[in-house]
Order: sequence, then structure tokens, then C-alpha cells
Amino acid sequence: MEQVRKRERLRKQRIRAAVSFFLIVAVVVVLLFMTPIFAVRKIVLNGNDLVTKEQIEVQIKDFVGDNLFRLRTANVEKKMLEIPLISGVAVEKKMFPPSIILNISETRPAAYLLSGNSIVVVDSNLKVLDDANNFDTDTIPSISGIGVPGYTVNSIIQTDSEEKADILREMLSVFESTGLTSSIKYISVDDLTNIRFNYENRIEALCGSQLELERKIRMFAEAIKTETIKPDALGTMDLSILGQATYQSNLSVINQ
Repeated sequence: MEQVRKRERLRKQRIRAAVSFFLIVAVVVVLLFMTPIFAVRKIVLNGNDLVTKEQIEVQIKDFVGDNLFRLRTANVEKKMLEIPLISGVAVEKKMFPPSIILNISETRPAAYLLSGNSIVVVDSNLKVLDDANNFDTDTIPSISGIGVPGYTVNSIIQTDSEEKADILREMLSVFESTGLTSSIKYISVDDLTNIRFNYENRIEALCGSQLELERKIRMFAEAIKTETIKPDALGTMDLSILGQATYQSNLSVINQ
């Protein structure tokens, strides 16, 4: 009988322990998910330079006051990516004080095209960033030789030639990586056997065809950076012959 009573006491203790456990869990759940204790009170921004705090606040204002633990970071990311200048965002949650941290990656203007009466600013992937004159186009090159039948802000621009679009992506990417973007005044793909760009309104670069185009641009960048071409030089750089960069004013040849 004593053993039976012990087993019964143990059974009741287990039941009480289980009930206590579930009550504690219920209280914790209520505290975490159902009370304003963990409402988002603060948003911390990292990495935004071109995008203003005000622009971001407009996009994510609805998340302020949301419960931190119920908040889905994917929803925050989606709203942030609606801003054309943002190419990526990593969202972190912080408990004390309840806040979210936005680590932002921006995309930068790389060039502009004309579409009708609109100046359309694009990044190096030809994503449309702006068509409302919000950028200083003096610091980015213009593009000629490609048609723009249509576009939507924050989407890849529509063009009349995918081949030319691919060439432009390659050129803009290399200009970015070599730090030349702000010095390039225009890019011409009017003739794909004579692709051209202009540097500082001083040097006309003749690339010829798209064959090894990246190498040609990097040769040009190297000539500029090493001062092979003087800072006040005016002339033409012929890059059309693979492995050579010929500056017309002094006929010097750089072999690489």
C-alpha cells in the first residue's frame, strides 16, 4: 500500500510540475508576443549614404510599434528593397531596447540615358534609379546609341538591343571597379565596331569592337593612373588593337 501511495504522490507531483511548466511557458509567450514590452521602439541604420533617413522612415514606419518577436524580417527587407538605391539589406533584431538594425547596401548611379523627354539614371546593371532629376548627372556619363522603348523605376531598363545592353553593363561595371565613373563624360555604342567613351572631355578612347573590352578599359585606366598620359593631355587613345594603347598626340605605344 505504501508503494502505491508513493507512486500516486509521484504522479501528482509530475502533473503539478507539468502544469507549472506550461503556465510558465504561457506567461513567457504572453510577455514576449502579446504585451507592448517588446514593441519595436528604435530603428538603427547602417550603410546608407545616398538614401536619406527620411526615405527609409517612410518605408518602414508601419513596423514601429510591432512586436519584436512577431516581426518578420523578410517583410522589412521587401519594403526596403522598394527604394531603388538600395540593392540589399540585412535585418537584425535587438531585445534591449526592442529595436531593429538595418545594414544597408546601396547601388550607385552609373550612367544616364534619354527616354523621350526624361533623363533616366541607371546603375551598372541598368536598373533604373531615377527619372525625376534627383541626381547630378555631371558626375556620371551619358549613353548614346541604344533605344529605350520603356522603363519602370527600380527595374532593369528596356532597350532595343540586348547585345548593346550587355556591352554597357560590362563597361559600367569596369568603370566602377577602376574608379573612372565620375570622369567618363559619355559612352557611345552607336557603332559596335567603334565603341567609344570620353574621359574628362580631354581624351577620346576608341575601343573598336567589344572583343576583350574589359581589358581595353583597364589598360586605359592604368595609363591614366600611372600618368603615362599627362593630366592636361588632349587627344585620342586607340585601344582597338588588342594589347596596345596608342595615344595620338605623341604616338607612344603601351604594350601590355
